[in-house]
Amino acid sequence: MDRKPLRLLLAEDLDDDALLVLAALRRHGYEVTHDRVMSADGYRAALASGRHDIILCDYVMPAFDAIAALEILKASGRDIPLIIVSGTIGESVAVDAMLNGAADYILKENLIRLGAAVDRELRDAEVRRQKQIYDSLSQAQTEVLELILDGVPLSHILERIVERAQGLFSSGAICSIMLANPEGTFLTLGAGRDLPP
Repeated sequence: MDRKPLRLLLAEDLDDDALLVLAALRRHGYEVTHDRVMSADGYRAALASGRHDIILCDYVMPAFDAIAALEILKASGRDIPLIIVSGTIGESVAVDAMLNGAADYILKENLIRLGAAVDRELRDAEVRRQKQIYDSLSQAQTEVLELILDGVPLSHILERIVERAQGLFSSGAICSIMLANPEGTFLTLGAGRDLPP
């Protein structure tokens, strides 16, 4: 069976519980790489790396809790699903967490649900990303047409296209536009100031 890669940010203070969560994901077919954090500062630093597909967070830890994790995630502007995985969580607490942005909550005694919940949240996040790309491309097309109608020089229009293209990638992609000479025998840089020499 091909294992599905999963980049996990795990906020969990108990070693045994962290091992149980990772084992449940592996049983579901995930090849997990993870960063484990136990404090708000560690969580912020891991989140800033931008390399996680999903966040699994215990509801309460000695120095940190899921509501704080949700607030930090919201402030970061990142669209990463956060699922609360907790030992005991009352219904009102679970509802409050969902209202604060949690994608789901799973009881640690019911980790059999975890894999399916992660599958669903990853699919939903991909749909949101695709919609965001589509919306951004649509806005960029309108913007370029307006620039053309306003008589803006081609070099400025090409630079704006490169800026928009780079903005689509959270990983910091570097884009460029190359222009062919009239004979089609060589290329010159049309736009892309960030392109390394």
